[in-house]
Order: sequence, then C-alpha cells, then structure tokens
Amino acid sequence: MAEDIFGYTNAKYAGSIKGANGLLFTSKQISLVQQWSVQYAQNVQPIYECGTSNVYWAGTHASGQLSVSRIVAKSSDNIVKLLGQLCDPSTPRIVASTETCGGSANALSSASSVVLNLEGCVVSSIGWGGAAQNAFISEEVAAQFAVLRYGYNSSTSVTGSTQTVEAAAAAAGAGIG
Repeated sequence: MAEDIFGYTNAKYAGSIKGANGLLFTSKQISLVQQWSVQYAQNVQPIYECGTSNVYWAGTHASGQLSVSRIVAKSSDNIVKLLGQLCDPSTPRIVASTETCGGSANALSSASSVVLNLEGCVVSSIGWGGAAQNAFISEEVAAQFAVLRYGYNSSTSVTGSTQTVEAAAAAAGAGIG
C-alpha cells in the first residue's frame, strides 16, 4: 500500500457523529444558530500570609456568560425576551445533542445530550452584522447568568434532574468546600 505523502499512519474509519437537532432553548428551537458557548467561573484569589510561605485560596460567587450567534430570518424569535431582561430574568434551558451514525461499534454512545439550566439570565449585549460575500444578517447576543445547573443524558429523550457544578464535583469526589 502506498505511504501517506506526509508520513502519517493511515486512518481507520470508526464512526460518525451528527448533530441531529443540535440546540434547543427552553422548549423552543432558536432558528439558524451558527455558534454558541457557555462559560461558568468563580473568582479565585490567592491570599499570602506574612512571615510564612502559606497561601490560601479565597473564592467568591460564581457567575457565567452565554453567547449565541445566529442568522436573522423573518421567523426569528425575540431572543432578548427568551434569554431574559434586567427586570425580568429568565432561566433558559439549553439542550445540545449529538448522535452517532455508521461505522463500527466504538466508545461513543448512540446518542448523548448535555442539558444546561442558566438561572437568573439577563441579556447584556446584542449586535448585528453582515458581510459582502453573502446576504445574511448575523445577530450576536451575550448574556450573563447567576447559577449553572447541568446534567448529561445518554438517550434521545432528555429527562432527569440537573445539578449545580459544585454538587457534581462533590459527587465525583473533588472535595469542594
């Protein structure tokens, strides 16, 4: 068999992953989502003790950010109302799923989902843009939220309870506290 021109070992097809329905927000599909991300963090600061080499970690409350980029269409929902306003915060539920298709048996499950509940969510910015090479108008939305609760599901129906990041870490033996 001929060698790869760059000297790589020949790859073996082991299966495919597809994003069947992709992304669902609070039981409503947000149309034409092109990108999304969720970050959740706590502010951790070192405190040093004078006269020793001791260091202590001081943590404050956690908070998160959500960003969504989508193409605007005639049927686009009011994303600001869906994700929450300052005097009317929301708790969007994001269900992102993938499933495998084709190939041989592998370590991937037949379907998996991550379920994210973003409590106390408010939109902090919104913007629109376009480019010369296409006729699309894009909408970029950023939101902040107070608490992230999440869960995983390995079947096609997303059910079950969610948990806080702290509870999940404690259940895994991470020793938060």
